[in-house]
Amino acid sequence: MMGEIGELALAQKDGRPPTVLSAADTPGECGVSVLAARFDEGVHFSGTLRQNLILFPLSEIRVDCRLADRRTTHETATGTLGICPAGIDINGDGKGGMDIVLIAVSQAQLALAADFGSYGKLKERFAHPDFELLGLARDLQYESTAGCPGGPLQWSELSFRFVAALLQRHGTDPGNRPAGMLNRTTLRRVRE
Repeated sequence: MMGEIGELALAQKDGRPPTVLSAADTPGECGVSVLAARFDEGVHFSGTLRQNLILFPLSEIRVDCRLADRRTTHETATGTLGICPAGIDINGDGKGGMDIVLIAVSQAQLALAADFGSYGKLKERFAHPDFELLGLARDLQYESTAGCPGGPLQWSELSFRFVAALLQRHGTDPGNRPAGMLNRTTLRRVRE
């Protein structure tokens, strides 16, 4: 599960991995993986990511986080998310139990979604509110828990909706696009 994400270590207070509540890799190669986990009495995560990691805490605890060279201490809350773009190193520690949904999105999936009008890079986020994206993440978690009863086509649609919403709300448009890349307005005009 989430094997391609990079070097990611997850542990609870006793040093053991958290309890896995549900997990699913992508049926049909959608580039989206889901892991729901429960940490008892403490949270630790660290690693260097090859994929984009979106964290949705479902419990409230105080967490010390680091994304690359940015640090913060914040209270987690249901409805907030953390975004760890591919290529950065992360570290976080918190005291208390926590349920969390982690979604890994491949760079290839971001690039595919970017072809539909967004730039395929994500902003770093620590505790940003986004209830709508949490709803889409919970839909993916439900499919994962139920064993993907809708099959690969349902998973593909849910994955695409999640990634498109993620890019629309949390994508970055650096202004200095690679040579030959059109901005959103120009691309929309060409398609019309």
